[in-house]
Amino acid sequence: MTLTTRFITLVAACAFVAMGCGDSTTTNIPDEPSVNEDASTVEPSTPDEDVVEANDDDVSINDKDVSGPEQEPTPEDDVSAPEEDIVAPEEDVVVPEEDVVAPEEDVVAPEEDTTEPISDCDSIATLQASEEGPVELTLCEVAVTVVYYNGYYVQELDGDATNIYVGLQTDDAGLWPYDAPQVGDLLTIPVTEYGSFNGHQEVLASGEPTVTGTTSLDAYYLDLSEGVVPAEELESRLVKASGVNVTAVNGDTLSVSYGTATDVQVYLSGTVQICEGAVIDIAH
Repeated sequence: MTLTTRFITLVAACAFVAMGCGDSTTTNIPDEPSVNEDASTVEPSTPDEDVVEANDDDVSINDKDVSGPEQEPTPEDDVSAPEEDIVAPEEDVVVPEEDVVAPEEDVVAPEEDTTEPISDCDSIATLQASEEGPVELTLCEVAVTVVYYNGYYVQELDGDATNIYVGLQTDDAGLWPYDAPQVGDLLTIPVTEYGSFNGHQEVLASGEPTVTGTTSLDAYYLDLSEGVVPAEELESRLVKASGVNVTAVNGDTLSVSYGTATDVQVYLSGTVQICEGAVIDIAH
């Protein structure tokens, strides 16, 4: 605002000098008024108050061309607007990178089961329905429940069970033709002969079993405690009973009662001695 006021004052002073001269010639402004001796006229000089006002504004008009419109301003009189920085700010126009990467699909092929499927598996029920004599059957995924010196018992999860007798295949020293399995082993057994011994049906000849896994036997037991009476179809399978009362003892054979069952014959194997009147739990 101050700069504009100064400019107006200077222009007014210049206009006054131009009007006083009456022409467009360049007129030097003297320090004091001069008298033209020939014309007997006094040439006007610049008013002191205008000069003082210009001096007060620190603006010099010495040697200034006031004769015409084409006046070249001194650096002090340069009242042109300062150049503004009109450079447009750089806008961040970078297009954000879009995540267009397709998600990796799980294209891993499932592992193929390269285990050769067991073909022509036979159940224990099929074995028990066979005629005694040579057979060509294969028992699969049967669990070993008991192992004794010349054979072992196997059972399916649904309950069917049988004895695998190895006594006819041992050598003179009583050694098995293969390593004896362990309780809990799951086996595949090739059966070559089926028969009976003392009225007890069993496998009389078989090939070396293949161990396919192991299992717990907890789910293989049949609980007789409520009074279930043993029958032919339960032969060779795992049973258990609790609170069994011994009513008679005849060597290794016991007469027992439990639940609603009475006078049930139980054969003891081993050297365990049981007295009449004892209450026992049966685990096999």
